[in-house]
Amino acid sequence: MAATGGIVSNRGMRSDRGDVTVVADRDHVVLRGWGEHDLSTAALVSAAFIEAGSIGDLDVVVDLSDVTFMDCSTVRVLVSGRLMLTGRNRSLSIRGASARQRWFLELCGLADLLEDIPDGTDAQVHGASTALESWVAVPAAVRVVEATPPPVEGDLVQTKPEGARK
Repeated sequence: MAATGGIVSNRGMRSDRGDVTVVADRDHVVLRGWGEHDLSTAALVSAAFIEAGSIGDLDVVVDLSDVTFMDCSTVRVLVSGRLMLTGRNRSLSIRGASARQRWFLELCGLADLLEDIPDGTDAQVHGASTALESWVAVPAAVRVVEATPPPVEGDLVQTKPEGARK
């Protein structure tokens, strides 16, 4: 992973499903992902964080604009990357998250990492994540549990055999 014109590439660890590059400039290091990111690409994203952490003392930005899928494995790497950077007095932020990615990251307690969306811009314009499109809203159902009526005289009910002690 040699630096070439400000770009540090992790393409040697490229996955068939996703890819990450590390780009450093004067102000920050950008981890830019493409494609689908899940358990199969977690090592790739972790390596990108390690590479970003070794570049000077710049803050890190994760760009999700071209990430089409992400799961909890990706979130775990983001949390680990944040801890690593915090230990080095550096910060992490996330930009380009789609509306679904923002919701997912907020649900995971990472809302403070999300960069603000410019006024008048729909979050979906930044990327079309399909990570949660298969989720279906399931309405709450009323569960009716019928109580068993008490036995009526003459019904067959299990009782103690005659002559049994109390």
